[in-house]
Amino acid sequence: MNHGRGGEACGSACYECLKNYGNTFHHPSLDRHHAVTLLAEWDGLALQNTIEPSSGETPIQGEPHHAPEQVFLMALQEAGLVGDDGPELNALLELGDGMPHTWPDAINRTKKVAVYLDGLSRTLDGAPRTKETDALITGILRLQGWKVHRIPYSALSDPTMKVSHFKALSQSLAGA
Repeated sequence: MNHGRGGEACGSACYECLKNYGNTFHHPSLDRHHAVTLLAEWDGLALQNTIEPSSGETPIQGEPHHAPEQVFLMALQEAGLVGDDGPELNALLELGDGMPHTWPDAINRTKKVAVYLDGLSRTLDGAPRTKETDALITGILRLQGWKVHRIPYSALSDPTMKVSHFKALSQSLAGA
């Protein structure tokens, strides 16, 4: 495959084929030749959504609603961010009369910290209406004095991003 500057072929991966900022941590492992081989082996396989479909049911307060939230809870526990004062999982948060309500993935009411796990569904999180609603809710919460953290689900498997997000979350919980 010839691409990049001057039409030169890359050795295993470059920013024209596989590399991007979001997968920086994995750059040493990326190999376009191996990817082509795997794709040929997988030809005919059906893609499967690994995110459980929404049941339409209201999340159960205090419990992870699906597997990614369980991973998130375990990451919070590993980071030492689960204690006697929280977080509350999937707790209803009323924003006031005539305003929408929200179900953050984790909140600490005492310290006014709300956390949302984003990026679980490209069709949902990438939809313009969802982005507008998320921005509105985030803005309202911030006006009410809440510290709002939106953590991409992909950050939980990227050690550098995970540390960055959890450090900021830890600072909010400490009142910094």
